[in-house]
Amino acid sequence: MRQFLKLSAHWVYVYNVLHPHSGVGMDNQPPLAVLQRLGYTGDERIALFPPVLLDDISTDLLLPCRPEAGNDLLAHYRRRINVPEATEQSHLV
Repeated sequence: MRQFLKLSAHWVYVYNVLHPHSGVGMDNQPPLAVLQRLGYTGDERIALFPPVLLDDISTDLLLPCRPEAGNDLLAHYRRRINVPEATEQSHLV
């Protein structure tokens, strides 16, 4: 688990601080550079914020404003699976 967290933190660093992005307004710059270009003067560690903490609210915040922008968000599956009979429940996967 420790190795996984270390690798995921490294990925977040590379993605947000080093990796050029080609999205609208990104101009092949990493997200931190774009934030700074737009006037952000806060702590640079914001680029290391773990995205896992945003997963539960990301779709709720974006989809009401721009439903077409939801293709890069979490997948919410609606297929039911059966749970062992001891629990007598089914869960969404």
